[in-house]
Amino acid sequence: MISSRNSDVRALGSFLKPIEASDLNYLEAGGVPAVAVITFIGYGIPAINVLRVGPRLVLNNGFHRVYALRSAGVSHIPVVVQNLDNPQLELPPHLLGVPTPYLFWFPAAGAGQGLF
Repeated sequence: MISSRNSDVRALGSFLKPIEASDLNYLEAGGVPAVAVITFIGYGIPAINVLRVGPRLVLNNGFHRVYALRSAGVSHIPVVVQNLDNPQLELPPHLLGVPTPYLFWFPAAGAGQGLF
């Protein structure tokens, strides 16, 4: 886990790396190493991400920032839009426990067929 006062510092990703002889120079504790975990730490922008399937946009990342901005009266917020050309292949069956078909294909309220 990393910690920083700079909110733009973030973990950018990790991967497993087979142990090499040169890696053993960094060992401080006893034991037999099996694999190394490499994590990249860097800077990124706190972007708000949305997924677009056809005409529908679904917030993918940045709920708290959107809520704070809307609560402050901001009505237009810049976002990064990820256009999905083949959502059946590009989306998991569920996003945060909500079935993907419900998010992207269920008729929206006020569109003639409401939710209730």
